[in-house]
Amino acid sequence: MFLYDLKEGQKAKISALSAGAEFAARLRDMGFCEGEEILCVKKSAFKSPVLYRVKGSLFSLRKCDALKIGVVK
Repeated sequence: MFLYDLKEGQKAKISALSAGAEFAARLRDMGFCEGEEILCVKKSAFKSPVLYRVKGSLFSLRKCDALKIGVVK
């Protein structure tokens, strides 16, 4: 399952980052680390971007980027 698959209000734990090394490093710097809990806060009208809460901060990710982050419920 990928981060983008979460519905508004659903929580999950990050299980894998399948992005390139540079982008994965940027995600980790923002708190998107394996084992970290993440919440899908809001999906936009056109389903991209999506607002997520991780480590108490809000982040907006495009659909193509959210599909690079594996999660487990």
